[in-house]
This record gives sequence, structure tokens and C-alpha cells, in this order.
Amino acid sequence: MIFLQHNNRDHRPAIMLRLLILRSVAIAMALSVLLVFQFYLQRSLLYPLLYGVVFAAVVYTLVTLLRLRQATAVRDMELVLHLLADAVVVVLLVSFSGRATNPFIYYLLVLVAIASAIFLRWVAWLFALLAVATYTLLLYFDLAEHMHHLFSDFQLHLVGMWINFVASTALLTLFVSTMATALRDREVSLANEREKALQNEQLIAIGTQAATTVHALGTPLSTMAVVLGDMPATNPDVALLQGQVDRCKQTLSQLSHIAEKPLEPEVVSVAQLVDELQEHYHLYSPISVPEFKVPTAVAALQIRRTQRLNPAVINIIDNALRAAQQLVIVSADADEDFVRLLISDDGDGVPATQARHYGKLSADVSYKGLGIGVFLANTTVEQMGGRIVLHASSQMSAKTPRRGLQHTVVAIELPLLKGA
Repeated sequence: MIFLQHNNRDHRPAIMLRLLILRSVAIAMALSVLLVFQFYLQRSLLYPLLYGVVFAAVVYTLVTLLRLRQATAVRDMELVLHLLADAVVVVLLVSFSGRATNPFIYYLLVLVAIASAIFLRWVAWLFALLAVATYTLLLYFDLAEHMHHLFSDFQLHLVGMWINFVASTALLTLFVSTMATALRDREVSLANEREKALQNEQLIAIGTQAATTVHALGTPLSTMAVVLGDMPATNPDVALLQGQVDRCKQTLSQLSHIAEKPLEPEVVSVAQLVDELQEHYHLYSPISVPEFKVPTAVAALQIRRTQRLNPAVINIIDNALRAAQQLVIVSADADEDFVRLLISDDGDGVPATQARHYGKLSADVSYKGLGIGVFLANTTVEQMGGRIVLHASSQMSAKTPRRGLQHTVVAIELPLLKGA
């Protein structure tokens, strides 16, 4: 079960270490106070019991230190129990050394503040209620035991301390929890903005390199077209090369067109998008054509796209074709908000290290072409309000002989144009 706030879930060992340090400081202070009371002030207290509690806290701290050196992950429940254990130590120490009149009872407020900062709000309020209930119970025992000889002013003083404790606990829990949530949201927002800024820098660098490549390849392609035009047209190899050169020139022309004009969005149906994808593969890659499966109800739905969407989807399909053993399926479904293009293949799948960085530029993006192309595709879809999700499935198609194979499925989610 999860108790920590989202931004603290990756820092569980560090949180436990800080709790350990805080506990060590509190133990040192408690031991110092006990020694002063016993040998300097010479007050009568249950020193064997109090020293026993301190010794148990020391042992518990050493056990915690050894546990941190283990490779086992720290769980949320452990942190909750550690904070409760610290509260129990404080309550035991003050219960046998003045109860509610002992000012060290206010150390519970420190633990309340910690709970409010690291745990979910309902856990923080539950801890605050336990602290108030504990203080109230100690105060009740004090009043019941000394009621016959307490002056009314001192009774009012104790009641005032109780009100102060309750108010302080409530304010700490409320404001610390609110501040922790606000800081968490701010960190998430800053992280998203940093990621967008980095993404834009990468796009600018890639765009600059693409523009340079367009100009650099123009002259060699023109030269190849002239040389091939002088060769016999009846030669099938010459015809193939001419077709490939024309395709390269067409691609460069499209890149120049995109760079010169803004990417005006247009409204298309899913059926139109799929038809364009089928036409592309029948024209340019007749040997490797994916299997398209689009339900009629989904085909009629409409989306808003830019000129970069088709190349982005084609890039993802091309990766699936390169990775597939026998079959690539392009299907579609939809919900109230998104249309999903599902591109699945029966290949060996994407390694876990690649899956974690899918769609992002990283140092390890060379696996079967999963690099700049996927990054650009992911950026295009995100700028349209969608996303690309990589996952695995164990069912492929009736045509797939290898049943039960874990294969790669890439879901391209595009915002559905509502009311169309």
C-alpha cells in the first residue's frame, strides 16, 4: 500500500536515513537531560525504566542502520512504522517524567510536521489525530491524579497547553501538507518545462541538420538522375535506381515544403489516414505491407492532424516491419477522448533498457533503429495532444504460428475530434 506523496517515492532510503539521524539527535538529547536530572538536579524519577527506553531506542536505531545497508527496497509501511516508533519512544519517556507537564511532549509536533511533509494527506491527518489523542490522554491522567491540590490557575494553564497543542498540530498538518503538495506540483511543472525545453533544443538541432542534409543531397541526386537518364531504360536495374532516386528527390522536396510553410492542421477521418498509409506501403514497399484492421465504427471518426503525422506513423510502422518475424498488424480502436492506432509485431520485443527511454533521445537508442525517428514521431504526436505508449501483449493473430509469444505493441493515441 502506498502512503508516501508521489515526489517522495523515489527517495525512501534517504527519508529513512534522515529519520535515523533525527532519532539519534533526539536520543542524545534525552540521555543528556536524564543525566542532568539524576546527577545535577537529583530529581526522583524512574531512571531504570527511562534508561531502558533510551537503550531500546539506541538498539532500534542500530537495527535501522543495518537494514539500510541491505539491498532490499524500503517500503512505505516501514517509514510509517518508524515514525510511529519514534512517537512511542517520546510518549514513554514523558509518561514517566511528568506526562503532559513535560515540555518534551511537544517533540510530537516535529513528528507531525515530518508526517505532513512526506506522507499522503490522509496519513498525515491520522498521525495528527493520534498525537492529539495521546496528549489529551496524558493531560487527563494529570488532571485526575492532582485535581484535589491543583490551583484553578494551573488547571487553566494545563487546558491552555492542550489548546495550544491541538491548534499547533492542526496548523502544522494543514499548512505543511498544503506546502508539500504545492512544492510537489511545482517540481512536476518545472520538470515538464525543462523536458519541453530540451525537446525543443533537440528538435532545432535535428531540423538544422536536416536542412543541411537537404542541400547537401540535392546535387548528388541530380547528378545520379542525369547519369541514369543516359543509360538504357530497358535495363531493370536502371529503372529500379531511377525509381529510388525519384523517391529520394520527392522526400527532399517534402522536407523543403514543410520547412517553408507552417504546418496547418487539417481534419481527416481515420479511414482516410489508414488509406494513405496503405497507399504508401503498396507504392513504396510492396514486399512488406502491414495487415490493416480498422473497425467500421472507428474508421468514421475524425482527428486533426498536421503534415508531420503520416511520416511519424510510418516511422513507427517501419520499425515494426524491421523487427517482425512474419507479421505486422495495424489496428485501431477509440474511446470518448482518443483514437488509438495499435501497431504490433511478432518480433523479439524491445529490451527493457530501450522501453524505458522509448520516444526520448538518450545515449542508448541504437537498438534496431529506435532513435531519432521515434523521438521525432513521439514529439509530433505529443504536440498534437496525444502520446505514444509502448507495451507488450501475449496474443497476436490467428496467422501467427508462434502462440503465446510476447511481442511489441505501440499505441499511438490521437485526440478525437468531438462533435464531428
